[in-house]
Order: sequence, then C-alpha cells, then structure tokens
Amino acid sequence: LVTVPRQGLAAGDRLHVDEIDLRVLWPIRGEVPGEPPDGGTSINNVSIVLLGAVAGRRMLLMGDVEQDIDPALLRDHLPRVDFLKVAHHGSKTATTEPFVETVRPAVAVASAGTGNPYGHPAKATLDRLAAAGAQVFRTDRDGTVVAEFERDRMNVHAEGGRAVAGSSIIEPARAALAIAKAASDPAVAFRCAIPV
Repeated sequence: LVTVPRQGLAAGDRLHVDEIDLRVLWPIRGEVPGEPPDGGTSINNVSIVLLGAVAGRRMLLMGDVEQDIDPALLRDHLPRVDFLKVAHHGSKTATTEPFVETVRPAVAVASAGTGNPYGHPAKATLDRLAAAGAQVFRTDRDGTVVAEFERDRMNVHAEGGRAVAGSSIIEPARAALAIAKAASDPAVAFRCAIPV
C-alpha cells in the first residue's frame, strides 16, 4: 500500500480552468489547521476562497468562511468585484460591513435551501449587500442563478424561482438545458450556474 501525501490548495496558489484564472485567497497554509477542531465555525473557516477573472470580469467565490476571516482577506487588498458568491449561505455571521464596502459587488448570490433551519440568508446580510449597490439573488427564492461573462458585459438571471411559501419545485432539467445551450453558443465566454 502506497500512501500519497495530501496537499491542499492554499493562499497564493493559482488555477486555470479554460478561460478562467483563479487565485486562492484562503486558507493560509500553516495558519489553518488541517483538521478543524469542531464541526461548526471551525470547519466553515477552513473553506476555500477564490478570486477569479474571466472575460475582463472579477468574481469572488467565498465558500463557507465566517466573519472572523474577513479581516485576513481585507489585508490582502481585495479589489472590487463584479460577482460575489456570498459567504456561508448569507448567514448573519458572514459578509461584514467592511468587507462589503471594499468589494462592492455588482451582483451577489446567496446560495441557501428553502426553509433551512438556520434562517439563511439573513436579512441584515442581504440588506448590507443591497445598500452597497449589489443586485442580490438568493437561491431559496430565485431558484438557479446563472451568470454569463462575456467580453463586453455580464448577464445574471434566475431560472425557476420558488414561491415565497416554498411549495413549488424547481425543475433541474431547466438549468441543465441552459448550461447545454451556453456550451453550444460561441458568443458566451463563460457561464456559471449556482443551482438550488
């Protein structure tokens, strides 16, 4: 039996996926434990944070990190971004005011399940993003959120939103069809969907 050493991604690492350039901002190697001491905040705070660039646009993908990580990210001189995948499902313990004021996303998406027991996304977090000028989407109400990054613009829209009461079901086939259509459309530089 051969044991292969496990090496995770850490701040400073870079990835290239097709036209997308991704830079890892968090976790910082050596400052974050390999095994979190608990299954709550500690496990959230070892989540990966990526700053991406595609078609002249910037995206920040925040994983599940909570408010204690924002100061470390801000020390890295975060730029303004076009698209933000909101941290920790838009919880009240993430996406602080200084963070939002720095990145000022044009569009912010909070990915959360309908009727989740945690109350995600938090109204205060959504209000903070909207007050900074972001167009805010939430998958629990809006359904799958699709972002198209093209050379001269970014288009973000929701497909198959739920009723506020949460009684309707989104058809996953709609999102798959949209992604397949984008793959066959040469005008689209990159398309990303955040499904329910």
